[in-house]
Amino acid sequence: MNNIKIGQLTLKIIGFSYPKATNEYDADWLDVQVTCQTKYADINFSGVFLSATQLIQFGQDIDQLYKQNTDVAYFSPMEPSVIIELKKQGSLGAIVARIELEPCLGDVERYFFEFLLDQSYLPGIISQLKSIITPAKN
Repeated sequence: MNNIKIGQLTLKIIGFSYPKATNEYDADWLDVQVTCQTKYADINFSGVFLSATQLIQFGQDIDQLYKQNTDVAYFSPMEPSVIIELKKQGSLGAIVARIELEPCLGDVERYFFEFLLDQSYLPGIISQLKSIITPAKN
């Protein structure tokens, strides 16, 4: 499908996990490879823990952040393996990206990252999120 890149975080959307599902809830789940690489850490894990609908909504929230209708875009899915907060900082277009990764839900192992982005990166992120193919309505 496609990659969503937010700073050093990459969400590689492999595909829909249950493409033959007959209800919208099950048909919405994505198989995702998560990678976050920094100078000091390299975190990789994969699984079925994000929904297309939630990611598309996050794209709409980032669009509102870019248009300066809000100061924050927050992604906190039902399965909280990946939590993302993009927050406006100051008046010169800086965006702080706070990332929380929990590779195994319920485990004590968690990773926290903070990146500084420029608002000029937001349209690319929005475009990547909009390009997620939504499951067919049955």
